This record gives sequence, structure tokens and C-alpha cells, in this order.
Amino acid sequence: MTTLPVAAAPVPARRPNYWLGLLLTFIAPGAGFTYLNRIPLHVAWLVAGSAVSLFTESWGTAGTVVALVVTAFLLMHYRDTFAKEAAQDWARPALAQPLKWGIIGVHLVLSVGLQAVFLFTSLIPGMLEARGEAQEAATRSYVMNTYLSVYADSVAGKAKGGDCLRQGGAVPAPKSIVSCRVDVSDPQRPTLTVTTSAGETLTFP
Repeated sequence: MTTLPVAAAPVPARRPNYWLGLLLTFIAPGAGFTYLNRIPLHVAWLVAGSAVSLFTESWGTAGTVVALVVTAFLLMHYRDTFAKEAAQDWARPALAQPLKWGIIGVHLVLSVGLQAVFLFTSLIPGMLEARGEAQEAATRSYVMNTYLSVYADSVAGKAKGGDCLRQGGAVPAPKSIVSCRVDVSDPQRPTLTVTTSAGETLTFP
């Protein structure tokens, strides 16, 4: 009696995870469609998302609103596509895993890279500008307070010249100030000269 080998039962294909695809679509617009084996839809949304991004900055607030609306439609389209594929029991031929994840991986890398470039080109200059304004405000505040103190001493007959950084004061000098000198050669009209790290010289009065 000959025993025929029993063929192994086919391993069922792993069903896509809805939330993983949604996350991919949100991070890299359209990538979730390749996850669902729908590369043409991925490409279409990639082109649409790129077009919207080009106009977002020039349109200001209106561009931001358009981008949000497009993102909402993108996520709804992904939801509907997932539901349609699930209703058909995932009958569409699956992409080879290396191809699928290679396409998704490249898009993710490019998407994250572009977002990083956007942060460096928009947020960091703004932060540096805000820091510069804060340093300038601190410098002017210190100069005004120091001069008022010097003038008060002059009126009281206690005028004292020299390096005001060494003399100290009620308000500590900010790091942006390199030197600060008081000239009391004319006790009735003392002069304060301050030099900042930016090379700016401030003289009062």
C-alpha cells in the first residue's frame, strides 16, 4: 500500500492592520494604500499632497485650511478603501513584501527628511530671532537701570567712575554685555558707555 504525501495546508495571508495603514497614510500621505496593495492610489495621493504643500506656505492661513481638508479626505479615502478590500476578503493579489515595504520605507524616509528640513528652515531661524530680541531687551534694561543708579549717585554727591561690571549692581549684567564703564569727569553729567558682544556701543546720555 502506497501512502501519498499529504500536502501542507496553505498558510493564510496575514490581513492588513487598519490602524497601521492609517498611521502610514498620515505620516507619509498615501503610503497606507501601498500597504493595502494599491500602489496607483499611493502615487496619486503623493502627487496631490506634494501639490498642496507647494501652495500651503504662499497661501498662509487659507493654505493651512486646504491642507487640513485634503488630509481629512485622504484619511476617509483610506478608510473606504480598507472597507472595500475587506468586503472582498482581500482578493487582490498581494505585493511581494520586499517591494511593498521598500516603497513605504523610501516614502517614510523622504517624508521625515522633508519635515526635518521644514523645521530647520522655519522654526530655528524664528527661535534665533526671538533669542536675539530677548538679549537686546535685557541689554537695554541693564543699561537703563545702571545709568539711573549712576545718576542717582551723582545727584547725591557719590559719583564713582570705572568698570560698572566690577562694581556690580542691583541688576546683574546679561552675558551679551562685554564692557561697561562710567565716566564721572563731569560729576553733574556722568556718562555710561556699554559695549555688547554684537559690537554695538551704547552711550548714555
